[in-house]
Amino acid sequence: MKKTILAASFSLISSVSFAQQNPMVEMSISMMKQNGQLEKLAACTGKSPAKLESGMREVLNLCMAGNDFSQEQAMNNCMEKNMQTKLGVSKAKLESCKSEEERQEGAIHSQMAKIEQQMAKITQEEEAINAKSDLSAKDEARLEILGAQFAELEEKLFALEDNADMLGMSEKEKAMHELLEKGDALSAKDRQKMEALQQAVVQENMDKMGRQMQMLSKASEGTLDSITLPMYNNSNVLMHVPQGMKMGEGVKALPAATFSSSDSVDKIAAYYQKTLPNYKVKKMDDGQVIIMETMPKDFDVLKHFNEYATTPHVTITPVADAGVGLPKGTKSTIEIAYRAKK
Repeated sequence: MKKTILAASFSLISSVSFAQQNPMVEMSISMMKQNGQLEKLAACTGKSPAKLESGMREVLNLCMAGNDFSQEQAMNNCMEKNMQTKLGVSKAKLESCKSEEERQEGAIHSQMAKIEQQMAKITQEEEAINAKSDLSAKDEARLEILGAQFAELEEKLFALEDNADMLGMSEKEKAMHELLEKGDALSAKDRQKMEALQQAVVQENMDKMGRQMQMLSKASEGTLDSITLPMYNNSNVLMHVPQGMKMGEGVKALPAATFSSSDSVDKIAAYYQKTLPNYKVKKMDDGQVIIMETMPKDFDVLKHFNEYATTPHVTITPVADAGVGLPKGTKSTIEIAYRAKK
């Protein structure tokens, strides 16, 4: 499905806000230009492409600053609202610029949001009841009713998610889905077709991701002056988030940049251990090396992820096979998380 202009590249957009060029915004604008969405929206709204691009850049920066990267619906709502004010486009006009598929997707997400709110209320009531020191028979009966209501809503939510997934599928993915629904009734010919479709879909997704990563890398190139930790010489920027990302629960990660390099993990790690002698070093079983300003005792990335994301560090990861978005010959990736300049 061709996603709405408002959600065109949200899967790779993080919650970012900064005065200088925003790589996520620039990548989004590039994608909109490449797939013709910006031109179509300009024609539909009667705005010049240049004015629309400028307005979209302002709206993207504004909305990325105020929404968690996982809140796609909140991001879309923010963009619709601000496009009306920043571009002088009415809600009715924006709605008329959407395709039927886009309107269907919006309706599905609206229904999902309502169901999730209902489920959250049920969970709150269940928690309040379970917090009691002694449950009465009435409490037990109420919990049973709430459990049944939650299960019913969950089933509806799953069905809507399936519908949303179908809208977002390419034609090849839809064909695969139809074959999968046959289950054990698949013929030999169907299985051959399925195998060919699987290979085509994998390649399709890899090509798409590669294009997105190239755009993101290019957009990040002019933003590296703000990085306050040393950058490894033999490396190429893949992505830079100069103001960090919201991670939920009031936690915001440090600004971070990711680079690729044709040098080994050991060589890069030796450079950083010499350059950052007071940093702590943790060598992981998979060959990854983490070099942090401070490190909790018995450090574990999953267990101490908040500390990891909010503490300056350099993480060097081995690359066995340069895959999607990585330059040919890449042997390592380098993540640099740093404190922004004051």
